[in-house]
Amino acid sequence: MSVKDWAEAYKIAARILTGEAQGAIVWDGAVREKFVQWMRANGRSADHIRNCVAYLNKYVTRIEGPEDIIEVFNQCEQGRHHLERALRALLNYYEAAEGFDPELLDRLRAAIPKVKVGVDLREVDEGRILETFRVLRGLQPGLRKYYALWSLILDSGIRLTHAIYLMNTFKVDLAARLSGFCRYPVGLEREVKHTWFAYMREPTLQLVAEAAGLKITKAGVLRFLSHLREKGVNVVNPKYVRKFAYNKMIEAGIPESVADWINGRAPQTIGARHYMWMREQADQYYPRYAAYLNVLFSRL
Repeated sequence: MSVKDWAEAYKIAARILTGEAQGAIVWDGAVREKFVQWMRANGRSADHIRNCVAYLNKYVTRIEGPEDIIEVFNQCEQGRHHLERALRALLNYYEAAEGFDPELLDRLRAAIPKVKVGVDLREVDEGRILETFRVLRGLQPGLRKYYALWSLILDSGIRLTHAIYLMNTFKVDLAARLSGFCRYPVGLEREVKHTWFAYMREPTLQLVAEAAGLKITKAGVLRFLSHLREKGVNVVNPKYVRKFAYNKMIEAGIPESVADWINGRAPQTIGARHYMWMREQADQYYPRYAAYLNVLFSRL
């Protein structure tokens, strides 16, 4: 036997002695299909599932012991926090759906390096926002849907995926026109967050209505951003538009709890009475932010 064969035999014997011989954590087509079904059944978002599958496809084939976990991470130079989430999800699947020994899986989990992801403190100012919307407003007709999308996120503060869903399913007769602004029902759940309504000004509602029927995808948004950057044109990413919106809502005098609710940052599990109270508060305070946006856009 070669040195490599002896080393492999030693690893197998060690696993038998430590009770780790139940079976390997395998990632193949059959497991992938069941894993995706399990993730969907547990309420995971499509984006989260796609991300996990992509990282597992790239780095994982077979895991028999903690040293295999370490080797997987040694291969990953970028996106290690994504790989960590994907691996933990896979181990959870093997425990819940395949009935693997929790103690064995805990030993594998303990081998996963702790990946620190810093808090994203990047923010943008009004100048960058105005520059972005000047670019978006000047787009050719076929790309004007992105002007509507960015405007919706700025007005409402909702997530990109929720804004895309709203625009792809938009029906103008569902919008409630209130005093100087509109409230549109969304009712979307994504993991632990929920967006009940999207608040927007009348001009933004008109932009969204004009874009109705024009399919928008997250991949398309990323391609659009990449195309602009290739041309040397930088627009503010929707993530930071949303952060800007939240900060300006607070500055406009909207209570933090109400701004959280408008932005879809509040927990999804609230009682009916509290839900009605939050909607009334949002209706009451949102005009302050709408007035700020009206002044801001007058400078375009």
